Amino acid sequence: MELKKSVWLSRAQMMQSTLFVFIVVAIISLYISGVDFILSWILGKVIGN
Repeated sequence: MELKKSVWLSRAQMMQSTLFVFIVVAIISLYISGVDFILSWILGKVIGN
């Protein structure tokens, strides 16, 4: 009964949502990697590696 009340996304909407999620994850991953690289570089300079 409850499934009949649900509204399902179309294939195009699902593909668009999935692509959006992949892009957002890629951007966040690049940002976190960049911050990690910069902080590691700064810490290396402070410690003397």
